[in-house]
Amino acid sequence: MRRIRFDLTNRNYMKTSFFILVLLTSIFNSWSQCDTPSPPVSNVDCSTVSPSDIISGGSVNSGEVKYFTGSNPSNLAVSTGGVLYICADVNLSIGSGSNLLSMNGGTLVISSCASVTLNAGASPTYINSGCQIVNYGTLNITQSGSYIRIDNGAKLFNYANLNMEGITFLRDGSIINDNQNNHSYIEVLTMRMGSGGSTQYALSTSKVCLSENSCLENSVLVNGTSSNWLDYGGGLGGARLYGTTNLTGNSGSVSNDSEINVCTTDNDTRWGSTSYSAVGNITSCTACLLITPCINILPIEMLFLTVEQVNNNVELTWGTNNEYDMDRFEIERLTAEGEEWGTLGEVESIGTSVGESDYSFIDNSPSVGMNYYRLKQFDTDGQFEYSTMKSVDLIVNTTQVSPNPSSGILNIIPPNSIRNIEIQLTDMQGRVVYETFRPESTKISLDLNGEYQGVFILRIVAEGYSSFHHVIFQ
Repeated sequence: MRRIRFDLTNRNYMKTSFFILVLLTSIFNSWSQCDTPSPPVSNVDCSTVSPSDIISGGSVNSGEVKYFTGSNPSNLAVSTGGVLYICADVNLSIGSGSNLLSMNGGTLVISSCASVTLNAGASPTYINSGCQIVNYGTLNITQSGSYIRIDNGAKLFNYANLNMEGITFLRDGSIINDNQNNHSYIEVLTMRMGSGGSTQYALSTSKVCLSENSCLENSVLVNGTSSNWLDYGGGLGGARLYGTTNLTGNSGSVSNDSEINVCTTDNDTRWGSTSYSAVGNITSCTACLLITPCINILPIEMLFLTVEQVNNNVELTWGTNNEYDMDRFEIERLTAEGEEWGTLGEVESIGTSVGESDYSFIDNSPSVGMNYYRLKQFDTDGQFEYSTMKSVDLIVNTTQVSPNPSSGILNIIPPNSIRNIEIQLTDMQGRVVYETFRPESTKISLDLNGEYQGVFILRIVAEGYSSFHHVIFQ
């Protein structure tokens, strides 16, 4: 056997290694612009928490790590250096009120199995003193009056579902959104406040940082700072920003904006009209996804899940290993135009098995374009877990008409490429009994109210395309 010897003292080798190290360091740094929690924290499995660390109220002081797992807390306070994990669904008040949460520095962590609502009062509410809120589950921030001000170095890190209602004012604080294509929403985000003739402007340290593949929706953004208030955290996936009005505002600018996709309202009517200025990447985008953050552990090992187009249908196949007391799989789909997951059907599980088990399911009515799929896996105790999400871009080359025979409802899926479609229904004597026009090649549903019986000819015509189908109404 020939042995290859590397001489680490070789100057050319050392120069090359140094150059590669510098290059990798440069790339890594360019991909790591978004801040991370400091001190570092991570999601926890709340079921493993020691009872001695569980609290129902009181203060969490420097050096302490405590957990709240109940449903009706007394007042909670987190001081600088303290860490409080929320491991339950709970409503807390900030600023004033019952079930009060006070943060004088320190870190609040919302676990993936928790849903936390922070209720702000009618007067301005401050999240400041260098505190940080880290969300791995569902965080709702509601306001009954004025606004929430993130100031004095405070930071909000979102890794899952975030919903902020009312006005959020960034003066000397940051929002870091790293939610991997999932839903986060800020109703009104402003960096310029005016009250009683006075105006407060955000400091240059105020930032909104969108990490790779993050997705942020907001209704109105008013920006009054000249700093690069919006940053991209780096990577190859880009980020999405929805519903923004006055994106750059008063001399503001966007850092690394070529990687931030500013989404038009073509596929989401909630935003109405939008306006942008001095930003370079305007595009239509797939809507942010709604997720279930808490994933329970089931007695199943998922080996694979694949989805692929078969003719004009979509076939799902998946395999498991060593099932124990499994009940069923529900198949869920989300289309590019949809806002919620819908259940297509279910497949009964083998139950308990040793070794690999294979399953399949066919979606006979997918939408033209992007379709997203996932499995909801149930055990016999009613617990469930979601699989990873898979997608397929359905390309239709021939017109599909179903059901046939029909009682009056016709579903028509034309090819992807055609536009301005004329649809005519004629009887066997050639008389036109129904006609309509559709500009786009999406799935078309016709409800003919059962007023026709017998055999008819369905004619579909567009520029450079035509097809004819015999349809039976009964």
